[in-house]
Amino acid sequence: MTIQFRRPRKSLPVHRLVALAFILNPLNKPEVNHIDGNPQNNHVSNLEWATRSENEQHAFDTGLQVVPTSEKHHLSKLTDEQARYIRDNSDGLTGRVLARMFDVSPQTISAIQIGKAYKDAGGTIREAQKRSVIPNSVRNEIRRLSVKGSREFGSYGLAGKYGVVSSTIIKIIHEK
Repeated sequence: MTIQFRRPRKSLPVHRLVALAFILNPLNKPEVNHIDGNPQNNHVSNLEWATRSENEQHAFDTGLQVVPTSEKHHLSKLTDEQARYIRDNSDGLTGRVLARMFDVSPQTISAIQIGKAYKDAGGTIREAQKRSVIPNSVRNEIRRLSVKGSREFGSYGLAGKYGVVSSTIIKIIHEK
């Protein structure tokens, strides 16, 4: 008695069958891309072989797939209403206080306020503060004046004197 094994039937989408039959695939790319983005248009002139990343990039470039932003993003911790509150900040709260209120980092608060995060949320976007460049003469003076542990000439004292944060003073003191 002989046992015959039948091959399981495999169904393939029409666009894949058309590509297999009529489009060369010398680079052995695994997917078929619809050039015009219409999955109903399976004409050979509308199909091309693509890698997964090429296919996904095509979807983003043509607007077929969009990256969710603001509260629609799957990692979003805030609603658009909360982001507007942070932006408008009519209560005059500091970034640290807002960060604690909403359980996010101060950097997230800043990004919301300057429009880098939650762009679509609305509210008043403030201009990002320009970082001031401290001239070399002032840097040299800071290094000369610095006395570790001193209230007046330690990092906090010098930060107050020069109108910068203490971490900037520490960086200046330790730079070569």
